[in-house]
Amino acid sequence: MLNFFLWGLLGYVILCSIIQACVTLRFLTVFRVRVEQPDNAALPKAAIILAIRGLDPSLERNIRGLANQLYPDYKLFVVVDHLEDPAWQIVEKIRDENPDLVQLSVLKEPLSTCGLKCSAMAQAVSELDSSYEVVAFADGDVSAHQTWLRELVEPLADPSIGASTGNRWYLPSDAGLGSMTRYLWNVGVVIQFWLNEFVLPGSMAFRSDALDKMGMVAAWRTSLFDGPVVVRQLRSAGYKVRFVPSVMVANREKISLRDFISWLERQTVVIGSAEKNHWYLLAFNGVHVVVCVFAPIVAALTAFWLADSTMLLWALLTAAAYWGVMSLSALALERAVRSVLTLDQKELRWFSWPKAASAVPGIVLAHLVVLLALIRAAGRTTVKWRGIEYEIRGPGDVRMLNYKPYRGTANPVESVL
Repeated sequence: MLNFFLWGLLGYVILCSIIQACVTLRFLTVFRVRVEQPDNAALPKAAIILAIRGLDPSLERNIRGLANQLYPDYKLFVVVDHLEDPAWQIVEKIRDENPDLVQLSVLKEPLSTCGLKCSAMAQAVSELDSSYEVVAFADGDVSAHQTWLRELVEPLADPSIGASTGNRWYLPSDAGLGSMTRYLWNVGVVIQFWLNEFVLPGSMAFRSDALDKMGMVAAWRTSLFDGPVVVRQLRSAGYKVRFVPSVMVANREKISLRDFISWLERQTVVIGSAEKNHWYLLAFNGVHVVVCVFAPIVAALTAFWLADSTMLLWALLTAAAYWGVMSLSALALERAVRSVLTLDQKELRWFSWPKAASAVPGIVLAHLVVLLALIRAAGRTTVKWRGIEYEIRGPGDVRMLNYKPYRGTANPVESVL
């Protein structure tokens, strides 16, 4: 009976390896599609909205990138959480340099029924006039190249497309275990986002009429974070999501392993609480991780104990197949993303031998941190984001417990949680 069970688990891991390889190959074909850029006359008037609380390590450079888009008619609307926020002076300086292109405002009413970012996004969208046909969104850690906005807007000419989006790609500046684990974890996330038509809130765009049809402003006002609710509203309105490889955005920040686990725990709580069935999906994913990581090890130890050379051989082959596919997927995606990232050559050559050494345990830890975050998130009803604590009472029922201006460091060197 034990042997039959172990053989079944090994079969499952092999099947998952085959599926992973097939999905990765299919995803790579998306990067080979090249879309002709539309003429300036065909580009609608656009707004870029950036909600800020606190300083991300490269915030000034990233805002300047958003204010330097090769787009004929657009404006950048920046909503800063509070006048005392350390980001205010940076944005104010850029605004003064580009008064016709950048509009700066403060968050007027931090709603207690949603996250501060959702409050700011709802405020900014509700204040736009009807001349803006497209609305794009960015995050403070997003490094946008000059044609980022054009490439996000192009797919929206199709009325069935409700949102266009890219994703983050981490190019960590250090070789720390936390940074490399997050990088490898993100490889799997990028594929899942594309496969499930998720959106990255830090790099997405909508037609204004689609935002109205989706009831997005009202939905943000009762949501903790923007990502899950955007997906929900898109599906409810019957819209599709277009993934745009060329708007993959680089993130050069570093992070400790402890902080990454803490961040992932928070994300797990938020995702699990977004819909009633999400915790079941997260639990299934946790079981999947346990089986893929530990089943070959258990089977090999059992086979060694029972002197079963056939099972031992297959256990070793299964482990080699799974981790080989995971490693090759990461390498293939790294190469594909490099072909579309618009960065200088110094940044493109980010990988090094110290980072390669960290990538070996990092690819295993990228699995285990998911399981650890799920265990730590189970049963939690509160999360903290940039100094603010929120209570999650149920889907669409959030309460901010303790608003206060951001008090973090004015010169952060790691990702700000």
